[in-house]
Amino acid sequence: ISPRRANGVANADAAMAAHLGLAPDPATLDFPNVADGARTIKLIEAATASNERSGAWVDASLDLA
Repeated sequence: ISPRRANGVANADAAMAAHLGLAPDPATLDFPNVADGARTIKLIEAATASNERSGAWVDASLDLA
């Protein structure tokens, strides 16, 4: 099963549990959040900048505080 399909199945399982008034399996609630997206964008920006600088190190840290 592909990771994308597995995530869809997890989403459906969590929705069904909520509909039935049951506690969902904690594994089905592990979704990416805004912070995960921000870190990914920062990483892509740093990789692009590094490439533009002939592979020079570019800091990809992100302070979300």
